[in-house]
Amino acid sequence: MPDLALFMTIKTQPGQRDALVVLWDKHLRPRAAASDAQIRYVFALDMNDAETIHISEVYTDMAAFQANGQADWFAAYMAEAAPLLAGEPAFSMATPHWVK
Repeated sequence: MPDLALFMTIKTQPGQRDALVVLWDKHLRPRAAASDAQIRYVFALDMNDAETIHISEVYTDMAAFQANGQADWFAAYMAEAAPLLAGEPAFSMATPHWVK
């Protein structure tokens, strides 16, 4: 059973969600696709709020999550993404009970 699930809701500045999606496609999508440590990754655009993105990730362990958070490529993404965000993301971590 995987060790860590992450749930995040991100709000962008008005009209900036598409720009954040472009940055995610550039920086994070290829990393998540190639990562054996990320068992599931869902990047979803809110159907009712044009400034909201939801992300759900399931990691094999906490060390994999921490390695991503400390990686140079993640810092590069955050440097570009920060001006597009409307505040800090809502963020929760949990221990998975079941994953499909």
